Amino acid sequence: MGGLAGDNEGTIVDSYAAGDVAGVEVVGGLAGVNWNTITDCYATGLVTGEYGVGGLVGVNWGPVDTSYALNPGLERTNPDGYDFGRITGSNEAELAGNFARSDMTEPFTEAFAEKTADGKDGGDLYSWQIDTDGGIRVVPEKSTYTIDADRRT
Repeated sequence: MGGLAGDNEGTIVDSYAAGDVAGVEVVGGLAGVNWNTITDCYATGLVTGEYGVGGLVGVNWGPVDTSYALNPGLERTNPDGYDFGRITGSNEAELAGNFARSDMTEPFTEAFAEKTADGKDGGDLYSWQIDTDGGIRVVPEKSTYTIDADRRT
């Protein structure tokens, strides 16, 4: 279950998912499972599930780079649930240049431990700006963020 794709076997570039995503297993703010490539993307909704739950990808088998987990948090539906991470719930591939909200709500103590992603906890929501000319860029001097409502312009 994913905000944009349940099972990504292609390439997702310059895309976003803004809605909340809820499922049982393998749930991601952008994609439930990623087999190929995700680049220059972001997700903003709350992600809820039992295991394999990530801000961007629930279970990842392909490269994810320059993407942003702007989710307010992850929620666990079963007290025995596992594999939760800000970028990916479970990861078996290269993660590079990704960022997540440092204030993202953890579903349980140490949920985000050992979920290695470059810059996983780097900055906070207020250091990013989402523009209409091609996605997200890091803008440290900004104190707020903006989201174009429909990204059609």
